[in-house]
Amino acid sequence: MIEKPQFTDELLTCVDCGREFSFTAGEQDYFWSKELAAPKRCKPCRERRKITIMKERESYGKESR
Repeated sequence: MIEKPQFTDELLTCVDCGREFSFTAGEQDYFWSKELAAPKRCKPCRERRKITIMKERESYGKESR
C-alpha cells in the first residue's frame, strides 16, 4: 500500500490564461484519493472550458439530426 503523502498548499500556473492559482492541501488530498492528476486550469478557465464543451456537444447534436 502506498503511504499517503503530506500535502502543502501549492501555486500552479493555468495553461490557458497563465495566471497562478492555489492548489490547496485539501484539494491535493482529494485529488490523490481519487487518483486524479493536478488541475491544469484555474477555476474560471475550467468553467469557461466546460461551457464551451457543452455548447459544442449541443450544436453537434443539432447538426446530426
